[in-house]
Amino acid sequence: MHPTKQWIDQKLHRKQATLHVERTVTSEFKRQTGGRTLYASVTLALAPAKEFSIEFSVEPSELDYRSAIEDAIFSELLTHYTVPILGVAVRVLVVIADEIGSSYATFRQATSDAMRQAFQQPSGQQNIAWP
Repeated sequence: MHPTKQWIDQKLHRKQATLHVERTVTSEFKRQTGGRTLYASVTLALAPAKEFSIEFSVEPSELDYRSAIEDAIFSELLTHYTVPILGVAVRVLVVIADEIGSSYATFRQATSDAMRQAFQQPSGQQNIAWP
């Protein structure tokens, strides 16, 4: 079996975590480099669910931006903790790009930051319900 498939199978066959409460979070990535500003903003809604789902309420202006958002979501859910967090429904509500300063990397970072925010409750307590 290919090592990548083996890794994915191991992750998917473990007990899966979910969230305690629904969270809607926004993350804006903004950095100055030289004379250019790197920029991306995403708003995600994550809710406890029996099984994983992802829905885009709005389509990003570039296909690469959608790939970056999906890659960051899957990466955070599968690798941020030992136990995958797949008992969650993810909705991508808002995607804001800059014509010059947005890229795959900016959207991946903004989405990763948003996912980490969703893993915390506003009180600072962890928002993950472990199996």
